[in-house]
Amino acid sequence: PVAETEEQVSPPDEAELDKVQEALNSVEGIIAEVANPNRPRGQSSGNQGQAPAQQLQEQAQEVDPVEAVPHQPASERNLEEMAQNASRPNIFTLSATQSIGMAVFDNFGQLWMVTDKPDLYVKPQVSGANAEYFKPIQENEITGGRSYISKTLPPLNIRAQGGGLVWNIYVTPNEIEKKPVVPKRLAVRQGSERSGKIVWPLESAKKVLNAIDPITGADLIIVTVENSDDFAGAARSFVDFDVLPSYVGLAIRPNVDDLNVQITSEGVEISRDNGLSILPEEKVTGIEKETFADRMASADQGQRRLFNFKEWRMGGLGVLNENENIILSGMNDLTASTQIENLITLAKMQLANGRGAEALGYLDFAQLEIPELTQNPEFLSARGVANAFAWKTDDAFRDLSSPILNDYDEIKIWRAFALADLGDWQQAYDVLPKNLAPIQDYPPEVRNRLGVVLAEIFLRGGDVEKAEQLFSIMEKDDLNMAHEAAMKYLQGEAARQKGNIDETIRLWTELTEGRDDLYRVKAGLALTRLLMTEDKLTAKQAIDRLERLRYAWRGDELEAQVNYWLGRIYFENGQYIKGLTIMREAASLVPDTIFGERIAGDMSNLFTDFYLDEGLAEVSPLDAVALYEQFQELVPAGPQGNALISGLAEHMVRADLLDRAADLLSYQINHRLSGDEAARTATRLAAINLIDKNPRDAVIALNKATDELRQLPEDIATKDRFEEISLLRARALSQNNQTDQALAILESLPSNSDVNRLRAEIAWTSGFWDDASYALEDVILDENISLTRPLRDEHAMLILQRAVAQNLSGDRIGLANLREKYSDAMAQTDKARLFDVV
Repeated sequence: PVAETEEQVSPPDEAELDKVQEALNSVEGIIAEVANPNRPRGQSSGNQGQAPAQQLQEQAQEVDPVEAVPHQPASERNLEEMAQNASRPNIFTLSATQSIGMAVFDNFGQLWMVTDKPDLYVKPQVSGANAEYFKPIQENEITGGRSYISKTLPPLNIRAQGGGLVWNIYVTPNEIEKKPVVPKRLAVRQGSERSGKIVWPLESAKKVLNAIDPITGADLIIVTVENSDDFAGAARSFVDFDVLPSYVGLAIRPNVDDLNVQITSEGVEISRDNGLSILPEEKVTGIEKETFADRMASADQGQRRLFNFKEWRMGGLGVLNENENIILSGMNDLTASTQIENLITLAKMQLANGRGAEALGYLDFAQLEIPELTQNPEFLSARGVANAFAWKTDDAFRDLSSPILNDYDEIKIWRAFALADLGDWQQAYDVLPKNLAPIQDYPPEVRNRLGVVLAEIFLRGGDVEKAEQLFSIMEKDDLNMAHEAAMKYLQGEAARQKGNIDETIRLWTELTEGRDDLYRVKAGLALTRLLMTEDKLTAKQAIDRLERLRYAWRGDELEAQVNYWLGRIYFENGQYIKGLTIMREAASLVPDTIFGERIAGDMSNLFTDFYLDEGLAEVSPLDAVALYEQFQELVPAGPQGNALISGLAEHMVRADLLDRAADLLSYQINHRLSGDEAARTATRLAAINLIDKNPRDAVIALNKATDELRQLPEDIATKDRFEEISLLRARALSQNNQTDQALAILESLPSNSDVNRLRAEIAWTSGFWDDASYALEDVILDENISLTRPLRDEHAMLILQRAVAQNLSGDRIGLANLREKYSDAMAQTDKARLFDVV
């Protein structure tokens, strides 16, 4: 909330203003001008026979020759062109037959003209090159007066002239030097939070009016004056109230309910019952600064210092608010460029005291006013650090990575700081410069926050020596609780890397019992992992510890880390679903981050190894399929994922969960596989469906396998594979009671043991006894049964089955031949009695 710069403008030629004043002091002249404001130029002003009103009108036109413009809606005119072409002022003129007080001010781009005569019904008349732009003028009655509201036309300047009966408000492109009335601070006590008052010595102050801002609904306090020389000027910002840009009189927007504004013998007095929040007059001064150019000129590239935090600190946190008030209260009388410079000074002061968000606010405002600041190395580096301290790390890294900062080694320190917050510790370690001397000159508010992160970067890079150098620097400061806990945690990690495990356990144990919540959890997690590694803690004890930490810190990567390790321990100890569920929750806490990607990758690896290694055999099929169904997204792409699903399907088949196995293979065929793999999987699916007595789905799978094979080259789609599909199709047709079609398929195939056996099975099952007899004969021949040795059980059964088929088909001759050939051999088996009966 910093006041905008007052536009300092120079007046028109004094001789011209005198003539204008002389002409406008005459009521008749004003009436004539209002009646005919657009009189053509070029008519003589020296005609003695003209009426006085006409002569005064011509005099005014000589002073301010404004050409008439045709009526044209403002929306059809280019405002920029209007502003550029306005070589003469636009004038608002308001006159009355009795003296009136006025206030003129800018309120959010609207020009307010307020009179203290509620019964004055003469509107301001506007003339000039852009007169139509300002119309219509809105008129409103306020308590004790009347307001007239028009648009403004930036970047033109506004100045008033006159008073009493006639007022003129000039909207001019020319610069105007007219000094505003400067306020006085009275009775302000040093060190008191509230004291004193402010007086604007407006000599002709006439009346205090109250109005409602129709834009914001806020109260406005307006002070009218009788003389155009009495005006407050540019906007000002105080704690208790804001002063609007006032070109006549004074306009105030209160920030408190009990603000008192009254006219006294000293002027307009602004006060509160307990005093205003203002600084003494002598405190409202500027602050001298060493320039960036001066610092850069005195050092070579390797020793250049972008950040002069010691100077920027300006006394530290104890006087920060007072310094801020001093700078802000002196802004109004400064040029625009000086105001922006002071804003940047405020930002540096906030930054040097470790307040990134406050610094960023000032820097953003400065950049809005001067966009070219982003090409300035000092500005860009300061904004980068402010973003980093405000946890806007992406913006910070973007600023700090600008090519215009590449010549400054110091900036690499802050790039590493930003990269660490982004989780890219390796790159952070790689970009750190060798020279860390600038850190020693940083104030504690900056150095300690930076040092903690840099020490962790070094430790993650295995550079314990550099980390301990930073510890020695930080130990000299009076650390706050958070930085002390952070340093102790990192000292424990340094001791661990040096092999001093007992020291690490001591330091981290102290933190787990400490007052800092963050490092109580971080140390608790690290200590649990360390004790498990050292075999000083069982898995159950580790789970108990991490379960207690799980809800002790919420909402960022640390919570995700606790959940990740807890879930991993659960998984590795046989609680697979619970482990992956907790790990999934951890990943959801850090989406789109390096750590989140790592968690997802580890979950996929654990899941894949479980199904492809020996883990699958250790769990029940139902648990295996339940785990798969809950975490199906973890199945990797490519051959590894296909092998995982196929292995799980076979596990289901072994457990007689045929429908689950079929579902898995169907998903593969429809969503993952094509070509040869799809054909093989479809063939296996058909076989499983046949085992499950599901011939219809088996035929669908076989059709898919056939379609895929036909698109493959002959060296892959071999004759044997088509025959395999035909055998399965024949079995499916037989299960669907389509025996004739099934046997027809088999008859078309080359005779072999598989074809013969299937033909025999189908004929036997369907009661086609002739076909069964012939098929069993082929099967017996395929077996090449020797009659010189005792018959095996399966061979005896084949002979018995053929005897039954011949008997049922009425083949008495064949049955006699079978008895003659095998009766002696069958007599030596347990099927002898049955054979004789048949």
